[in-house]
Amino acid sequence: MTASRARPLIELLAMNALVALDLWLPWDAEFQPLRWLARAAAAALWILSFRRRGRDRTKVASAGRAWTEAALMTAVIAAILIAWLTGTRESYDEPALTFLGSTSTLATWSFRRFALAALQQLFLQLFFFAVLREVLRPAPAALAAATLFGLCHLPSTALAIATFLAALVWIALYRRSRRLAPVILSHAILAALASITVPERLFYELRAGARAVESLPTYRLLAGRDTRALLRQVTSDDYFDAHGGTDRGYLRALFRDLLGRPAAPDELTRWIERTAHTSRPATARALITSAEALAAGPFEHRLLDYRPLKPGVQATAGEPLRYPAASIAWVDGPYFLEGFSIAEQNLRWTQELIARLVYPIRRVARERPYVVRLTAGAHGRQKVEVVLNGKSIARFELEGITPQVRTARFDDALLHPGANIVELRIPNAAPTGDDPRHLGLAFVTLSIQPVAEGE
Repeated sequence: MTASRARPLIELLAMNALVALDLWLPWDAEFQPLRWLARAAAAALWILSFRRRGRDRTKVASAGRAWTEAALMTAVIAAILIAWLTGTRESYDEPALTFLGSTSTLATWSFRRFALAALQQLFLQLFFFAVLREVLRPAPAALAAATLFGLCHLPSTALAIATFLAALVWIALYRRSRRLAPVILSHAILAALASITVPERLFYELRAGARAVESLPTYRLLAGRDTRALLRQVTSDDYFDAHGGTDRGYLRALFRDLLGRPAAPDELTRWIERTAHTSRPATARALITSAEALAAGPFEHRLLDYRPLKPGVQATAGEPLRYPAASIAWVDGPYFLEGFSIAEQNLRWTQELIARLVYPIRRVARERPYVVRLTAGAHGRQKVEVVLNGKSIARFELEGITPQVRTARFDDALLHPGANIVELRIPNAAPTGDDPRHLGLAFVTLSIQPVAEGE
């Protein structure tokens, strides 16, 4: 190997090693001196290599042509990106617009995007491609430089592929014009577009190396099939409506379904305020990626087993519901949608004027009447109306905390295979003493069964 080829290859190996150190060193404080040393060495190597190669004598294209070509290619790449996102986005994906919080935040975000684009293009065009061009023909050199550029954006495979393809375009633009400014602006615009529109599960928020590895469990969780199915469900209008159509009811359901526990009063207040300033999908994503949710185990079938969907949604073999064997009891937490307190000894109090639960039914016995059986006590004397899928089917009166059984028949046409919503309306429920809950019924069990033949 001649000296003219050896030196560029040594420079490439050294630069790759320094970039790898910068990207993959942990971000703990003890590694920061080594990271800054690697950055300083990379900058020195860039300068030395640039001086060795001397100034590029290739004719510079007109500014108008350079900017026009860059603008056209940027528009084409942006259109391809948006078309790709159309087929990959989920219903709950939202633009990442946190940088719009204030003028200073927007300015900082914009400056950072432009500075990173300029730095990366300096290394891509004036080091990697330029050095590779010394040992390879133009096309292989461009391919190799784009490959190295894409590998620098791992561990996100999607981001690595996207930056590899974009680098090919940027190298071609620079080779045609020898003007760096249009390419830098193109890079900054596309990076900004990607950071706003591409979900974090795909491009890892444009993070690479150790920065991305820090949040890799979260990114992989969000990319998982079960997590995406769960988020589609809990961010749907059906789910919101099934839990009262209010942020309070929605958040109570999220805590129960994602964290497996009721929300504390202060938590509920805090998350209601947060949801009001962001969105329901943002709240669901924040809860599902919280340390508490991750510690609860895999999300597979966590919610699919008892889908609180609109009445009439059909159950299928691929979407199992947990069907109660005989009745829903006070201990069966997943079925209680809202308006119920936590389970106590042998009962569960209703704590609002309306309490809702979901009652899954595998199949409905048609042309046979059904009977609802409610076993419950009461706080004092309470009137209760039972509403099934939006239709009133019974009115009872209960007195005293001792469990009492109340039954009522109704037509099978009110039931649907799958999820059925039962409302218990207790208009006289009220707080007592220091207890802020609107105590109404001391719920024990509820069953919905076809009337036995001969009854």
